[in-house]
Amino acid sequence: MRFHVINVAQSNTTKAYSLCGFSQKAINFCWLLKSLGHTVFLYGGEENEAVCDEFVTCIDKAAQSNLCMGFKPYIYPDWSFKHPTWMKYNRQVAMEINKRKENGDFVCVVGGNAHIELPNLVPDLKVVEYGIGYTGHFSRYRVWESHTWRAFCLGRHYKDSESPSPKDTVINCFYDSDEYQQGESGGYVLFLGRVTPTKGVQDACEAAKAAGRRLLVAGYGDRKLVTAGAEYLGAVEYAKKLELLKGADWLICPTRTLEPFGNVACEAQLCGVPVISTNWGGFTETVNHGLTGWRCETVDQMAMRLNSPVMLNKRQIRENALARWSRAGGPKWQYQDYFTRLSTI
Repeated sequence: MRFHVINVAQSNTTKAYSLCGFSQKAINFCWLLKSLGHTVFLYGGEENEAVCDEFVTCIDKAAQSNLCMGFKPYIYPDWSFKHPTWMKYNRQVAMEINKRKENGDFVCVVGGNAHIELPNLVPDLKVVEYGIGYTGHFSRYRVWESHTWRAFCLGRHYKDSESPSPKDTVINCFYDSDEYQQGESGGYVLFLGRVTPTKGVQDACEAAKAAGRRLLVAGYGDRKLVTAGAEYLGAVEYAKKLELLKGADWLICPTRTLEPFGNVACEAQLCGVPVISTNWGGFTETVNHGLTGWRCETVDQMAMRLNSPVMLNKRQIRENALARWSRAGGPKWQYQDYFTRLSTI
């Protein structure tokens, strides 16, 4: 099979995906497709570390900066498909695809409505959204990050006459497991993610204080939300992120909004680190209560679990994570089955 993989107007490097998880998805997705023996064309920013048959630059750094008004980090771009940069980027990508396409090729995107023009620009190819963890999905061919998120998105507009579509599936996110290693205890609890009220950083601070535990907070956002004696490290590079995960006693994810999947909880488990999370959203599928972490309803419950006498097995946590989310494991074959099915539609 042949695939045209489109990044979200971003470079395909570890430096890029330390700021934007979409680049990490694109790099891992290209690796997965190549490991299955497929042909991969990758379209994106000026730099590339992903394995592919051909990399095609379709946007420069000045245009990328324009999406973020020149000063915001890339986790907060303008997602409107009417933005001149998106319109130019999608048309450039389509032009390059049309130079290389063959009958039966797939176009794979992970950026939601920012790419809504593409099916009209390459009407003879199937445009597949993989790794959907957002509400602005548009394609007829969709891969959701979790069953919870698919149920939420489709349930909002559900009609009794509808039935499950063979064009849809659920495949969890996946990671380069060689990058995640189990380490020695660093004596701290870790909050890793956007430092915003919706991610629950204030609850993390209160829970750690009540438990008498040292809390490190890493991520881009409002440092004023880091209170109760927690230590704010700011946004960190990818290598530092891996180091922090490896040394954590716990990862705490008290997300207040409906988490579509929650990548960082899986990344922590790949390091053998147990997770304390809220009890809804994607965590209900990724945090095995009592085995790989604890799902909690209140801040008091989180504080109690931080000092729980029940010791979770770090080796077992890592082995479970490797089986579920290693890019060389189950997701690889799930994607192969899915695209084989789509090729017959």
